[in-house]
Amino acid sequence: GLKTAQLSSCFKLNIEDDASSIMEAMSDAALISKYSGGLSLNFMKVRARGSFIKGTGGESNGVVPFMRITEVVAQAYNQGGKRPGSMCNYLPIWHADYPDFLDLRKEVGDHRQRTHDVNTASWIPDLFMKRVIEEKEWSLFSPDETPLLSHTYGDEFEEAYQEYESLGKAGKLRVYHTMQAESLFKTLLNALFTTGHPWPCFSDAHNHRYANQHVGVVTQSNLCCITGDQRCATDEGLITAKDLYLSGRLNKVVGMTGFENATQMFLPRPSAPILKVLTAEGYTHRVTPDHPLWVKGHGWVEA
Repeated sequence: GLKTAQLSSCFKLNIEDDASSIMEAMSDAALISKYSGGLSLNFMKVRARGSFIKGTGGESNGVVPFMRITEVVAQAYNQGGKRPGSMCNYLPIWHADYPDFLDLRKEVGDHRQRTHDVNTASWIPDLFMKRVIEEKEWSLFSPDETPLLSHTYGDEFEEAYQEYESLGKAGKLRVYHTMQAESLFKTLLNALFTTGHPWPCFSDAHNHRYANQHVGVVTQSNLCCITGDQRCATDEGLITAKDLYLSGRLNKVVGMTGFENATQMFLPRPSAPILKVLTAEGYTHRVTPDHPLWVKGHGWVEA
């Protein structure tokens, strides 16, 4: 119903490890937010603090300053003036800047190192949870020195991780830190308990169940749930989620530049209660009772 209608409401941006890609992503984020889109930004490939910058001979300041830019973008491009910008920054738990990342939503400390209006989410491999259970050490790397970690999962990820770990222990990596996995997990849980962030997302669980294995590795997520009667824009027109689910097929949906491959539809909550919400403007939303809605003057409120 808008002048600049876009048939998707959720977007994901992958950021490469160079200045032009980072700033292009910020521009894209601004335009998506301007036209009422929510999005997640994946900083997995951006080098960590202390990494070497070939072009200048200096050291990188890491991912936190760039995540601070997303905070400004979300505030300035507040979904067309209708509601606050909705963004989420993703970082894997093996990234060397991850301990700083855990502090981004805290109310105390240096506010130049905080993103109070942008969500955060962790990308966690099964190997980390194994190390927690076994009370072992966990290693943190910079992605410019460990490129395989950003596009592998499962056994392939574990093999690459252990190889990079050997290089780090041998002093062959510029940025390499270790800490007890259990200690890092407790810090994550404390941040989650006190701020609600970062949301834990499990990379192997996502990828093992991913229907489009031939496309590549899933590196981030985006929160979105719909009811069976919600119509989705596909290559065959507007089709309800229920019909897409019953078809059992892989789907093509409308993306930024045309039709994109999507996964088949899943039914995670077959008997969930559904509420109908009618807005003052006459719009109707059908959601689960725990689904948060933005209410002017009140903020986020569960349906």
